[in-house]
Order: sequence, then structure tokens, then C-alpha cells
Amino acid sequence: MRVLLCSHVYPPDGGGVAAFAYDLMLLLKNSGYEMRVLHELGEGSGACRFFAAFMHRHRRSRVGMPLRFLHFLCAVVAFRPQLVICSTWLHYGLPAVWFARFFGYKVVIQVHGSEVRGRFKQGYRHARMMRALHAADLLWPNSHFTQELLADYGCSPTKMQVIHPFLSAELLQAAQEHRHLPRDHPPLILTAAHLYPRKGVDLVLRALARLRDLEWQYVIAGAEARPGYRRFCQDLAQDLGIATRVRFLDRLPRADLWKLMARSTIFVMTSRPDPDDIESFGIVYIEAQAFGVVCAAARVGGVADAVGDAGALVPPEDPKALAAVLREWLTHPVAARRLGEHGRARVLASFTEKARREQIMPRLQSLFQD
Repeated sequence: MRVLLCSHVYPPDGGGVAAFAYDLMLLLKNSGYEMRVLHELGEGSGACRFFAAFMHRHRRSRVGMPLRFLHFLCAVVAFRPQLVICSTWLHYGLPAVWFARFFGYKVVIQVHGSEVRGRFKQGYRHARMMRALHAADLLWPNSHFTQELLADYGCSPTKMQVIHPFLSAELLQAAQEHRHLPRDHPPLILTAAHLYPRKGVDLVLRALARLRDLEWQYVIAGAEARPGYRRFCQDLAQDLGIATRVRFLDRLPRADLWKLMARSTIFVMTSRPDPDDIESFGIVYIEAQAFGVVCAAARVGGVADAVGDAGALVPPEDPKALAAVLREWLTHPVAARRLGEHGRARVLASFTEKARREQIMPRLQSLFQD
């Protein structure tokens, strides 16, 4: 079967959507499907690259969407897919469902909570989103939270299949190789995320200020996504009197980030409940769990699906509650390590390529039997 995978982001981008798109491509390729990837960085050849060059330059202008339609059309004409999978409804989902009537392929759209709950929840953009989602043959909400949002908007349960992100064989191999490395001392608390307010680094700093009596070091790895936020957090750490125990790194290569995870004792990311940019899963939590690292998170969006029963969920915007959890794990390291190992077992059971293949393939095959 020929499958065209469309995503607005793709490696070397470091976000969760890009990682999932890349891992899904490998899963389908390893399953014997003939794959082609289309994304805004210009994957493809000839006319595809020509339109991608203009689209990347003008993607936020009024001509961005028409160029994306042309970019998609060139790929469909050249590749003639039988199945099109889109990472979102907006970027390539719209042209995918539009041209499906002419080319006869099936359409699968992955759905993130931030799309449904965010800036598209009303007005003409919402109407366009709902037309695209209802026209797709199959929807892949990335968490049960996202599935509930889609159900509230009238999407049929029979058209939805919750598909969580999963971890690549490369990451799991690295986790196996590094799992016996010694943990850093003082205990290393890690956040890996793009630096902007929704990720809640300032909330972690306020929680850690309550733990000055304990030994710990806090490392934040991630590129700044909101100008000024890194400086704000650095100044906050200084004001709280913990700046010497806090280190900001830029975005790390995947291999370096994995080594840092292997040395960590606790992973923490307490996302804010931003009404226009919800954390609808959080692949980084299961990445940390693969290394046996216990996770602390805020109870927002679909984060509960990612953390499961192998970590702690605290109320959002509550540094005091987060501090209590971190204190418990820092003062009882054996219990924390045991919970981290439970997280690793959970990942190996439910978030591998094999587990996701067994979930995805029967449903994809059924699309062509109906």
C-alpha cells in the first residue's frame, strides 16, 4: 500500500508532533508500506520542492494555504497514494479531504487537544475544522481527553481511535544501554521542553525554593520559544535564592538529552491549563519513563494518559503541592526509583512500535474492506 504522511513539522524539529510523525513513518515502513513524507521543509522533488520553498516563506500569509494545497496536489499526482495520514487537520488535512473525492484515497487525521480546544474553537475556522474532521475516514485523537473534546463536537465514536504517541526503537535501545548508569549527585531534577510560559518552568522554580534544605540540582533543556521567558526564569531563580543550583541548557541533540535523562532522578513539567494551547498528551513524559525516571506533572489536558500510574499529578498552578511531591521523592529515593522502574515497565508494555502496530494495523486494513 502507498501511504503519504503529511506533517507541518518533521525532524530535525524537536517537538512531540515531529517525533510522532517520524516514528509513525518508521512503523509503517517497517510494516511493508511504501512511504512518502510531505512536510513544509520541502520533502519531495520537482514541483513539490518548488512550492515548498515559497510556502515556507509565506506560510503565515494569505497565500500560505493556497500554496499548501498546491504542494499537496503535486505530491498526490506524483505518488498516487492509497492512504493519506495528516498530523493535523489544518496544514494538510484540509487539502487531503478536499482532493480525496477526486483521487479516491482514504484520509486519517491525527487530532491534538490544542487544535480542538484552542484558537479554532469558534468562528469560521471552527467550521472549517469540523468539516475536515467529519470528512476524514478515521480520526486519531492523541489522548482520551482529545477524544472527549471531539465527542462534544459531534464526531462519531465509530470514527475515532485513540492513538497515543509511542517511542522509537532507537530511544528504547538507548534507554537499555544507559539504564545502569549512576544517577547524578546531588539528585538531578530535569525539565525538557520549549521555553515558554505554558511549560511552567517558573512554577517548578517556586516549588524548588521550598526545598532549600534538601540536596538537588535543576536542569532545564530546551530552546526559548517565547523571547524573554528564559531571562524571566533566570531572574526568578536569582530572586528565590536558588540560582546557583539551576542550569539552563539550550535544545540538545536527542542522544545528549537521553543521556541526561538517564542521569536524572526526577522529571518534572507542570504545564499550565492554557485555554488556547492545551497539553493534550506530552510525549516527553513517556520518554523519561523509558529511562526509569519518575515523573511529576500538572493534571491538565491529556497528561494523565502519558504519566499514568507511574508518577504524580498535582493541581495546576500549585507550587506548594509540587514541592510536597518532590520532597517525598528526594527524601525517599528507593521508593522514587521503584516508581520509576514501574514507569519503564509500563512504557515497554504499551508505548512501543510493536504495541502501536498491533493497535493501528487492523483498523487501517478495515478502511479498505468497508
